[in-house]
Amino acid sequence: MANYLAFLRAVNVGGHNKIKKQEQIDLFSNLGAVKVDAYLATGNIYFEYDGDIDTMQSMVEAELQDRFDSEMPVMIRPFDQVKAVVDSQPFPKGEPDNNQRWYVTILHDDVKMDLPSTHTTSSAEINYFFQQHGIICSILEVKKGGVSPNSIIEKELDIAATSRSWKSFSRIIDRWS
Repeated sequence: MANYLAFLRAVNVGGHNKIKKQEQIDLFSNLGAVKVDAYLATGNIYFEYDGDIDTMQSMVEAELQDRFDSEMPVMIRPFDQVKAVVDSQPFPKGEPDNNQRWYVTILHDDVKMDLPSTHTTSSAEINYFFQQHGIICSILEVKKGGVSPNSIIEKELDIAATSRSWKSFSRIIDRWS
């Protein structure tokens, strides 16, 4: 059996799309996954599965669509691909500066996109510097307010995505390593 990580977009964020950790585990288990576990309740799921992973992704998205009556993209990657990002240590050593945020964004599909090296908005400047297996690392220089690269990447690339802070992403991988 192959092991995977699933990242559910916009689960338990801002009081919306509430789904308890155990319900997330049950969702994957009921669709044939085994050794299912979740990190926190924010849509970070580890599981093993022997079937077609694209079919699993479609089934999970359909179940979430039925439950919430809205599209909820699910990003699934082989665990080893995701762990390789953490193992490569793409971010600078130490901690981000005060106005910096380090993010990992997982695209809906395992595709390589043409990204500008820098994208500037009124609230932030995003520096893209790593891309592998539909996973993008970026450093956000925040100008004002709270901002994540997710909505910017989705708009620019016209693809569903979900983002995690580098610290959270690393903890997710460490949990199952």
